[in-house]
Formats: sequence, C-alpha cells, structure tokens
Amino acid sequence: MIRSCCPSCRLRFSDAAPEVRLVACPFCAQPLQQRPIAETLGFRLMALDEPAPTPAPARRRPGV
Repeated sequence: MIRSCCPSCRLRFSDAAPEVRLVACPFCAQPLQQRPIAETLGFRLMALDEPAPTPAPARRRPGV
C-alpha cells in the first residue's frame, strides 16, 4: 500500500475521497511524495478531514 507523505515534515496523510487529495504539504508547501507504508513508519498521521493548519503571521522586529 502507498501513502502520500512529506518527508521534510515527517507527515503521512490518510486516504480520502479523490476530490480531497492533496498535492502539496499544508505545512511547508513542498510536493507530496508517494511511498510504501513501511517507509513512512514513524511519520505522524494526519487525516485529510482535519482542518488545514494556518501559517502563523510574520513577526515584525521592533524598529524595522
């Protein structure tokens, strides 16, 4: 069985309906890779029905 995953974030994504499939990681925006489940052992599982994370607003340095 193959899973969509983001090796840089160490996330694997659950299967979902075809219209919900991701092409990029919601955290780092890198393209997802397709890997066998054995290679994603230890990656955190993220269900596609969970709300996508929102990026934190950029901080401005004082005096800039």
